[in-house]
Amino acid sequence: MLLYHINVGFPLVSASAELHTPHEAIYARDPVARNGLARWQHYDAPDSAYKEQVFFHHVKQNSDRHTEVLLQNGDLGFVVGWNAAAMPYFSQWKNARQGFYVSGIEPGNCIPMGQNAERQSGRLQMLAPGKHLATRCSLSIVEGEAELQAERADIDAIQVEGTPTSAKLTDFA
Repeated sequence: MLLYHINVGFPLVSASAELHTPHEAIYARDPVARNGLARWQHYDAPDSAYKEQVFFHHVKQNSDRHTEVLLQNGDLGFVVGWNAAAMPYFSQWKNARQGFYVSGIEPGNCIPMGQNAERQSGRLQMLAPGKHLATRCSLSIVEGEAELQAERADIDAIQVEGTPTSAKLTDFA
């Protein structure tokens, strides 16, 4: 199981931040996240009563099997790109609780539900002895409206023209 857990905080995460993803579907991890599903892409101001929300994205990939997401706040953005054929899953962890104000941007070959759940769902990937898996994850900071517009256009192109990954996701909540 491989999952890149990338935590992002202020100034990228604030009440005006938005996450842009090329997706076929988005699933809530549990009933708390289901209540926030309509606002999965928007981030809230810190709140001492906030309960974390986790969303699993069935992402799309371009013809090179690449995908990327953009966390944008005003004229500042954070782009994570990866080979979606090797890592077909994307998990979004939102924690707007005051004192823990953070978002997890998590591409992987699994979702963070545990090895038993991954095995039972058919998502658990096994490497045979002597085999290897090569992955790549890129991280970029983008500034300025022109650069951000270009990144959103890339994601929109994957959203419109891309193909879904082979991810096996269903409703969780």
